[in-house]
Amino acid sequence: MNVQEPFLRQMRATPPLFFQEEVDSTNTFLRKWGESGVLESGTALYAGHQTRGRGRPGNVWIQAPGNLALSVWVGNDHAGDKTLPWTLKMAYCLLEELSEHRLDCALKYPNDLWKREPPGKIGGILVERSRKGWTIGTGLNRNDPGVPKASGWELLPEMHRLAWSVSERFYRIFLDPNAEAVSSLKILERLNQNLLWKGVWVAWKRGGKPEVGQIRAIGASGRLEVLIPSGLLIEIPETVRTLEPMDRKSET
Repeated sequence: MNVQEPFLRQMRATPPLFFQEEVDSTNTFLRKWGESGVLESGTALYAGHQTRGRGRPGNVWIQAPGNLALSVWVGNDHAGDKTLPWTLKMAYCLLEELSEHRLDCALKYPNDLWKREPPGKIGGILVERSRKGWTIGTGLNRNDPGVPKASGWELLPEMHRLAWSVSERFYRIFLDPNAEAVSSLKILERLNQNLLWKGVWVAWKRGGKPEVGQIRAIGASGRLEVLIPSGLLIEIPETVRTLEPMDRKSET
């Protein structure tokens, strides 16, 4: 695969940004490209339409026309950067981006962005590890995709400007060797200030077994810390998929 592939347009040279009108999945396309040869970390691809957009395992990502579907490649030259998961780093970038457009959003652990009022999912992140690096996919809804619990924000910039801004911001903060690094402490502070359901009792399943706890914070490991009924503070891994708020009295 190379930049001469039909309909693949280069929109920016540094960091590289490409656009294709239609792909199966920006993550799939970029991952295959990254695995086929040397691809510069920070290379990004966005699409006008995805035919097989994906969320976390078992889920699909519905991309309504005009909404952002963007993926960024991070090669193994950044394998030593284990301060925080790439999912949380992209979440930090998206919260900064949305805040600049005066949109009050929160992180629903581990990988969703929600509008607070009216509540609804406005974005999601999918990180996939492969042999030569990571593909970090994200979607942002400018237009309401018309699926349950989802929401849009028509005051966001149009798709091309949004792809340019998000990919440049991610590169500048986390990949540019000439930029001043943002500390994990600052990232966690921002994420915890904007953590959905902080202090709320939630329910989830682990190994098919229901569990409950009160959300406290995202800890230094990048995992969600919750206080369970026994009084212990435990960590929920990023693989949790069923986190939902609950009435504390319904625990029995």
